[in-house]
Amino acid sequence: MLLYPSAIEIFYLYLSALVSFFLAAIIFIIITKNKNLSCNHQFDWWHSGYLKVDLSYLFFTPCFKVLLRYIPAVIIYAFLLLFNTPEQIYDNLRNGVGPLASYPFILQIFSYIIISDFFHYWNHRLFHSPILWPIHAVHHSPRQVDWTTAYRFHPLNLALGPWLIPPIIIFLGVSPLNVIYIAPVEAVMAYFVHANLNITLGPLRYIIATPVFHRWHHTFQSDGGGKNYGGTFAFWDVLFGTFYFPENQLPERYGINDEEIEEDYLIHLFYPFITWHKYIYKYFRHR
Repeated sequence: MLLYPSAIEIFYLYLSALVSFFLAAIIFIIITKNKNLSCNHQFDWWHSGYLKVDLSYLFFTPCFKVLLRYIPAVIIYAFLLLFNTPEQIYDNLRNGVGPLASYPFILQIFSYIIISDFFHYWNHRLFHSPILWPIHAVHHSPRQVDWTTAYRFHPLNLALGPWLIPPIIIFLGVSPLNVIYIAPVEAVMAYFVHANLNITLGPLRYIIATPVFHRWHHTFQSDGGGKNYGGTFAFWDVLFGTFYFPENQLPERYGINDEEIEEDYLIHLFYPFITWHKYIYKYFRHR
């Protein structure tokens, strides 16, 4: 009974990723044809030189998510089998156990989004630190940012990233199945904030993350990059002093200031190790 939900989880994750990708492709082709809605008119994601690598990420990222983020939660439940009957575990999977278990479905989902985005905010900031930056750099490497950029995450970014968030939220009482059901919503939000859209939501920009808000995050450091870490909510950045949203101005330059990473998925996989090797070599050379 424990393995059955994990098999559904894997199938559901891949299916939701593929379905959401093709739906998003159709939607964004239609939307970005209207230049009044696009943030950077010169970008067409389907003509992008980054699409081939983005498609590689589309295939491999859901797999790594299962291996590095969701299977640990299943292992924790396997450990709990030592202290609970299979029937109790199955009931926990369906209904949750903990202070949030008594919450109705909508409140559980809302609690999940708030708590997970808080952890994502601080995790995101950590990946902009000097030691972890080589891992996250591949996400910031394209000079054109669009919804397909949402898949660009190195496996180590997923392994050292917020993989503990689902287990923590599950132990707080959110049903594990609700955690699975929210996956398409998270995918849509990731597409939205990376999309080439001139959407700011007016005064709500201080609360909700928008495409223009997140595009400033992908700009050069000299243009305001390294700000706006919130994935769903902008108010974390307002609270912690990392909010950046110039009035009547749109971001134009994207990528890494002093380097351009070659567009090859295998090179991306080795990039952090090559960069760390260079750091270590330079450190010992100048000692």
